[in-house]
Amino acid sequence: MFFYLIFSCLISFSYTAYFIPSQTQFYDLLKWEEFDSKEILIPKVCPILNNHNLDSKKTSFYYSNSNDNTIIINDIFPQAYYNSVKGNRFIINGQTTIYFNKLVTLQNIYEFDSNGVRDNHFRGTKRQSGYGWVGYIQHSSFNYIYDHGHFSIGRGNPFYYNINESLLLNKSFPPVEYILWHHVRDWFNFDWAVLFLSKKNSSNRFLALHRYGIERKKWRIGFTEAVLGSYINLGSEELGYMMPGVVHIETEENRGINTNLMWLVDGYLKWKSWNIYGELLIDDFALDSNSPPQLAFNMGIGKKIDFVSLNIDYTHINAWTGNHCNSNQNWIERSVPIGHSIGSNANSLLVSMHTFINELLSMEFYIKRNYQTKKTAVASLEYWPDDILCDHNFNDVDIYLGKKEMIGTFGLNIDFLVKENYFLELDFMTKPSHKESEMNIKFVYGLKLN
Repeated sequence: MFFYLIFSCLISFSYTAYFIPSQTQFYDLLKWEEFDSKEILIPKVCPILNNHNLDSKKTSFYYSNSNDNTIIINDIFPQAYYNSVKGNRFIINGQTTIYFNKLVTLQNIYEFDSNGVRDNHFRGTKRQSGYGWVGYIQHSSFNYIYDHGHFSIGRGNPFYYNINESLLLNKSFPPVEYILWHHVRDWFNFDWAVLFLSKKNSSNRFLALHRYGIERKKWRIGFTEAVLGSYINLGSEELGYMMPGVVHIETEENRGINTNLMWLVDGYLKWKSWNIYGELLIDDFALDSNSPPQLAFNMGIGKKIDFVSLNIDYTHINAWTGNHCNSNQNWIERSVPIGHSIGSNANSLLVSMHTFINELLSMEFYIKRNYQTKKTAVASLEYWPDDILCDHNFNDVDIYLGKKEMIGTFGLNIDFLVKENYFLELDFMTKPSHKESEMNIKFVYGLKLN
């Protein structure tokens, strides 16, 4: 089977394509296009390619169309940004893709930012001589793109698309070096990835995963096995987790190291005009009930009703989910959660409504209610009691995790494609319980050269 997949890759033919950057407004707009589609539109594992079947003029603002004669594509997006709390900011995003032929590309996505150190996804150094400006490569990859999938190696943000946020792998953490293979054969999907995370406490770290999926036009289901491990010197024990066809739990039990192992079951169903989706994350589950269940789940629905689209999304994450007795293996990368942004020991309810005033102007209103402790998401994932050893049962130990509070957020987003190359975003957010309000105004110019 493996040799058949390799052979099918080598003889495939494809139109030229490149990855759409994961750190753009593009992916926030996709869910409304997904709800409006009669068939599943967005794959589970992203980023997606620019030859994907998208119809909206607003989403197409963020990428160029390729053709067989293209050799080099340049997209540049200068942005003027005002925030009522943080002040003014100027950003230049861009990407350059070189097509060696119809199948092989070299792609670099970059950012220059007048205050980029505030971004969660920033990975670099602020220079004293830069007057606050930073510049870095968000994504740099060598890609083989064929009819039935793609193989990519480089630096970037492979992530799971789950309408709003995935429990396992989100796009908000800083870019890392990675290897990614996505292959489709009829109804069968296979994804394999290895992410090389930053050092922590002098230990190197990696995240390895593989997903087996079944996908039809109106439904899909998938199973992912993922591990986050740490090491000083890379050896056969660590490499055993990184193989495409390995069974992680078998490797862990018989010849591996002690990693943070997770399973994820994901699903999506289009039924009549309803969109139903969800994820179940299993971090650890003790059959003898001697340790607390480290589980999380997400469930959501989406539906277009006349000219308004509605999304209701609920997430619940048990305490200790994503935590680990070895602090190097918490589900965190550079002080950013790798999974859901609320961390562990929390839940979240999101209700959002979206409408197109016309094909160029849209409005979204949302209400979000998080129930969590005063700890930050990262602090909740990093905590582990000093007297609890690895693999020690502790359901009988009384551990105070802090008092939870309800945090309500109300927001309004307006997106306006002023002209083909001009995009205006207005965002307003308020948290009444904390007496906090914030307004963002962003003006983006899109220059596409090919």
